[in-house]
Amino acid sequence: MKHAAFLVVLVVSIMACSADSIKELSAEKVIRYKETVALPGSATGTLTFAEVTDSRCADGATCIWAGNATVDLELKSTATTEGQSIRLCLGDCKSLYPNAAFRSTDTVQVQLDNQRYSLILTDVSPYPRLSEVAFKKEAYTIKLILKSL
Repeated sequence: MKHAAFLVVLVVSIMACSADSIKELSAEKVIRYKETVALPGSATGTLTFAEVTDSRCADGATCIWAGNATVDLELKSTATTEGQSIRLCLGDCKSLYPNAAFRSTDTVQVQLDNQRYSLILTDVSPYPRLSEVAFKKEAYTIKLILKSL
C-alpha cells in the first residue's frame, strides 16, 4: 500500500512539471532591433535589443579578418529604476575582449530583481553578403537563449 501511495505521488509530481512550466524558465527568442521582450519567469524584467555593430566578413568576400557582430542589450525591471547594459559578441571577438575566453563573449550571467539569468547569443541576422549594400539596423534580428537560473 505504501508503494502504491508513493507511486501516485510520484506520477502527480511528474505531471505538475509539465513542458509549459519548464519552457517558461528557458526560452529561445528571436528579437528584432529595438524590440523589448519579457525575461522568462519574471513579472517585471525586460530585455531590449538596443544596438548592433556588424563587421563580419561578407559571404563571397576574401577577408584578412573574420570580423564580428556585437550586440548591446538593456536589462530593466519595472520594480526598480536601475538598468544594466550588456554587450555580447559573435565572431572574432578577441580584439574587443583580449583576456576573455571564447564562450564568455557570447554568454553572460546577470542578476535582476534577485533572479539570475543566463543569456546566450546564438545568431545575428542577416549575415552580410558581398552582393548587397550594408543592411539598415532595423533589418537585424538576434537569437538569444534566455535561462532563469
